[in-house]
Amino acid sequence: MAYTFDAQIVSDLHKDAYGCRPSSFWWQCWSDASDDEKQAEWDSILAALERSIDDEEQETRRALEQFEKELAQIRENNPRLTEAEAIAYMTPIEFEDNLDLTRQDVEHWLWQRGILFTDRGRSLVDVIYALHKVEDYEDDGQPSEMQEWHDFDPDC
Repeated sequence: MAYTFDAQIVSDLHKDAYGCRPSSFWWQCWSDASDDEKQAEWDSILAALERSIDDEEQETRRALEQFEKELAQIRENNPRLTEAEAIAYMTPIEFEDNLDLTRQDVEHWLWQRGILFTDRGRSLVDVIYALHKVEDYEDDGQPSEMQEWHDFDPDC
């Protein structure tokens, strides 16, 4: 029988499949196991990894469908809204007029919704950030003194 298990990466495989590293008890069992038993355990972990990946993909599809359903509902209730305006309705109130809003805040919100790592989610980061980012300008259209100080780079 040809063995495909690899003792060097079994811990990584276990973490990917189950979300945690193997316990010390598991390691003791692994150490005491024959090559046939190690191969059976390896195959079991691979099967668990495949199930984990399938579950994650299904959950991501479900989250994306939910997002699109909410967006469609908002646009149905307010037909004059553009897609970007409808998305603005969906975002947290904390995003409004927030001078400290970062792309990471937007990414975190999309991650919480389960869609950040989709093509749609990645494309929404810039859209949502642009919708809510407020520039700190005084009435004369110039950056405020605080903004200039914040942007000061002594290496320039």
